[in-house]
Amino acid sequence: MNTPITEALPTLEIIILYLSLNYILNNLGVDKFFPANNILIISTLYLFLFHFKKQSRTVLFLKVNSLKGSFYYIATFTIISIAGLTAWFLNQEGNAYTGFIPNVSIFLLIPMGFAFAIINAFYEESLFRSILLSDFSGQVGMYSAILLQAIWFSFLHYQSGFPSGLIGKILTFVFGSMMGYLVKRTKSILIPFVIHFLADLSIFLLVILRMKNVL
Repeated sequence: MNTPITEALPTLEIIILYLSLNYILNNLGVDKFFPANNILIISTLYLFLFHFKKQSRTVLFLKVNSLKGSFYYIATFTIISIAGLTAWFLNQEGNAYTGFIPNVSIFLLIPMGFAFAIINAFYEESLFRSILLSDFSGQVGMYSAILLQAIWFSFLHYQSGFPSGLIGKILTFVFGSMMGYLVKRTKSILIPFVIHFLADLSIFLLVILRMKNVL
C-alpha cells in the first residue's frame, strides 16, 4: 500500500544523499577546493541514480537536443538574467567576491572565468534542473516541481551566493523558475546550461571589472 511517505522516498533519498555529501565534504575541507567538491557531489548523485535507481538520461533531462530554433529563448533569457545581475551588483558597496579570484594576470583570469562558468553552470543545472526537477515532478507534478527547485535554488544564494540577500533571493528564484520552464519546454537542460554559463561568465566579468576599478 502506497502512502505519502513511501511515495516521497525517492526524493527523500536524493535530498539526504545530497545533504550528507555536503556535510562530509565540508568537514573534510574539500569544499575549499572548487570545483572538486561540486564534481564529487554531482558524480555521486548521478552514479546513484543511474546505477542504483536505474533512471535514464531522458528522465533526468540529459538529452542533447539541437540548439536550432532556440536562439530566441537563449538571447531573451540571457539578456534578462545579465541585466538583473548587473543591476544588483552595481547597487552593492565594495566587492565581497574578490577573495574568490586570485591575483594573477588577465591572460590567466580569462580561461579561469570560462572554467568557472562552465563548471558552476553544469553543477547547478544538473542538481536543480536535472536531478531535483525530475524527482520533484514525479511527486507533485511539473509546475509545482519548477517552483520547489527554484525556491531551494534561491535559498542557497541567500547568504553567500551571487546575487545574495533578499533581492538576490528573488532574482535567483525568478532565474530558477525560468530555467525550469525551459527544461519543461525542451525536455533538456542544454539551453538552461548555455544561459547559465553566460550568466556566470557575466558574474565573473563584473567582479573583475570592479577589482580593476572600472565599475
